[in-house]
Amino acid sequence: MIIKKRRGQFEILAAFMVLVIMTSAAIAAINKLQDNPFKEPVTLATTIKSVDNSLHELLGFTAGYYGSIIKLTGNVTYAKEKTNSYFDGGLYTVAHSDINNGISLKLDQLSVKTTWFGVKGITQGSLSVEYSIPSVGLTGVKYLGSASLTATVLETTGDVCKVKVLGDNDEPNLSLTKDSFTFLKYDRTKTTWVYLTSKYDPMVSSLGIYSINIPSGINRDAYYLQVIDQRGIIVSCGYMRGVGNANKEHTYYTYTFHWNQTLYSGLNEPPMEIELLQDGTMRWLGQALPVNGTQVTIPPIPVKGIHLNETVDGVNKEVPFQIESWGSNYQLPFGIVSNSTIFNENCMIVFLIDHHVSQATLWWDGSDDAVQTSYATRNTKFTNDDPTHGKIDNGVLSLDVSNFRTGVISTTKTSPITSTCTFTRVNGTNPVYGSAPSYIIHHGVVRDIVQQEPEWSGGISSSPDFYGYIVLTIPAGANYYTYRVRLIYLPTTRSRILSDVSVIQLKEPTGTYNQKTEDGIQGGSPKWSSGSLFFQGGTAYQHQWTEYINSTNRGVGIITTSSANDLLYTFDDVIGANTGAISFDASNRRIEVNPVDMLRFPFQQGDDLTWVGGVVNFSSGNLPIYPNSGGTSGLWVLVESPPSVKVS
Repeated sequence: MIIKKRRGQFEILAAFMVLVIMTSAAIAAINKLQDNPFKEPVTLATTIKSVDNSLHELLGFTAGYYGSIIKLTGNVTYAKEKTNSYFDGGLYTVAHSDINNGISLKLDQLSVKTTWFGVKGITQGSLSVEYSIPSVGLTGVKYLGSASLTATVLETTGDVCKVKVLGDNDEPNLSLTKDSFTFLKYDRTKTTWVYLTSKYDPMVSSLGIYSINIPSGINRDAYYLQVIDQRGIIVSCGYMRGVGNANKEHTYYTYTFHWNQTLYSGLNEPPMEIELLQDGTMRWLGQALPVNGTQVTIPPIPVKGIHLNETVDGVNKEVPFQIESWGSNYQLPFGIVSNSTIFNENCMIVFLIDHHVSQATLWWDGSDDAVQTSYATRNTKFTNDDPTHGKIDNGVLSLDVSNFRTGVISTTKTSPITSTCTFTRVNGTNPVYGSAPSYIIHHGVVRDIVQQEPEWSGGISSSPDFYGYIVLTIPAGANYYTYRVRLIYLPTTRSRILSDVSVIQLKEPTGTYNQKTEDGIQGGSPKWSSGSLFFQGGTAYQHQWTEYINSTNRGVGIITTSSANDLLYTFDDVIGANTGAISFDASNRRIEVNPVDMLRFPFQQGDDLTWVGGVVNFSSGNLPIYPNSGGTSGLWVLVESPPSVKVS
């Protein structure tokens, strides 16, 4: 088993050694032409053949070297520069070796290209060189040649896959061993790719079709394969049952969404913000959507080749998306990735869906000269962003994040309704925020991201050795924004008492509003209560939304998924008593999400906790979370009944 990074380094070192060997071979072959030990004269045809063979071998290495560099870096420009440099060095060495009467070599054209994890893997190089050997009367001889390797997974039956491998001029390559075929497996525990080989050498037909035993641990319905020949030329190809075959132009995954039609029929809901991770997890508000059947991984391909289509009300079309880079297990945002980045364990694809979307298709152009689609770069919704003044605008909702201390203010642009939220109160102390927020992504394609780090002036003496940060995401065209509040408690021997931990505090808008908090589901619709709600045995997921709503269904509120709501009670298990609550503070006119509410207890162990939710503004033209009239129509269905997804 070889870790990806180390294997890439090995391949480059091996390729460099091949360069040395092949250049030496070329020099030796040409030297023999000038110092022939045999009695018979060297014919011009023999001379040309020897030089051409040397150049062909050097071209084969070059194609292999290019593939090694580009598979590791994903940077085509860099890979071609390095490849051209090494090839020029090889020609220079040959031309200036100690050969009687010398040989002159002029490079006319060198071309190398490859593909990533397509239904057919191809790496090839072509070369045009003009050379002269005055000692044997050769001048202006043209070498035109190509070197290639092609691999296609034809079918998979049981534990055996059949792979067709062709070499130069599409001739079958019949001399590969089990070590020439490596299967990629994504290790979800280590969040990295590992390479596995079969235990047995494959059988091969005269057509170059190899029958290979698939190693244990590889999904027989969806996998990726790398093939390397004797020259070091590398190709990669993919297989997905019913999809990954030679009749398809591109490799793709289709995600079919299954919605509760009873709840969603006729609903005019805002888009759901979907995050697709490398391991195939598809998240909404921090919680994975349920998957029916196989969950497939996204291979290490350059992001510039990725595309996304959606089927909306029966019409299939390409749609906007963005590819982001995150750290700390997808908890710390870094920004939009470079288009030369290889998709990795820190990347996520972000796109929007609603119940009109029945399918999303992720596909990629595996060619190394693919051009990134404008759907991944063009900003059409965030044209009014103004980070200098702390303003974010998604076309439906404007967000003022200029002062986290006094509150994040969001306002609907039509029939305005405003919400104000503060964050991360600990033991009665509010953060002061020593610096301005970081605008990780602004003028985004499908969302913006703002990050802020809470600071408590002088620290909190009763709660030492912890820190936190806040991440807000603002989806395009939505009347909500999301929050991720992370608190990291370090193990400590000092006295640390928790008496109050409040993730978010939502102020009541100006006017007359009723406060409602979900208290479970009955008969397909939510029950609700007015007042503070703690965990009440039986079902942990009882308080997934809370709102302020007036008589005309205008208001503001908070929504969370079931896993985030469960985390609200994380300290209940620590102390063996109810302390996590949706708390209604009538005197200060605010709703609070409080993992620790009114109890005091020691907490010296370490823990890393992230609470995720959405803050919703609803006014004219927007559904409330739960309407005054009750029933099944409302935004509560987004968190109580998100769609399931099946991959094919």
